[in-house]
Amino acid sequence: ANTTTATENQVAKEDKKKKKETVSILRLFQFATKRDLFLICIAGFCSSTTGAIQPISILFFGNVLKKLGEAIVDGSDLMEATMPIIKLYAYLGTGVMAAAYISNCLWVLTGENQARRIRQLYVHSILRQDMSWFDKSEEGSLTTRLSADVQLIQDGISEKFGQFLMCFAQFIAG
Repeated sequence: ANTTTATENQVAKEDKKKKKETVSILRLFQFATKRDLFLICIAGFCSSTTGAIQPISILFFGNVLKKLGEAIVDGSDLMEATMPIIKLYAYLGTGVMAAAYISNCLWVLTGENQARRIRQLYVHSILRQDMSWFDKSEEGSLTTRLSADVQLIQDGISEKFGQFLMCFAQFIAG
């Protein structure tokens, strides 16, 4: 009895050690239509812009401090010296808000479209199976796998991919 348990434990450990098969970034979007790909490009640009603006805005903040220092030393009006930079920050904030909203909407939209397409293809492939194939599968396993797997894919190609692009652009700009 102990040898069987030890063997089962060893097999379980080996299964955990096995690396799960990864998918390339391009294969993530294999179910996207041309329209989806166009929207993905726009969303990627907006996500990258949103991420890059934060480190770049630090350069503008240096100008604010420089102008404040010069205005204090010269004794000139602080508001007049810093108003162009304040307006620039207002424009940057508005631009970031718009870009973040657009990118988030487009990532969710394209993710939903692709997930719907994957579900349809999955159901069609199940319906083409031989009758004996359904006898071998467990009750409820098909619907559970369909919803769980497609949700994982949708998470990866929706907001999380947009967040990845945003953080990557932030890293590069930083």
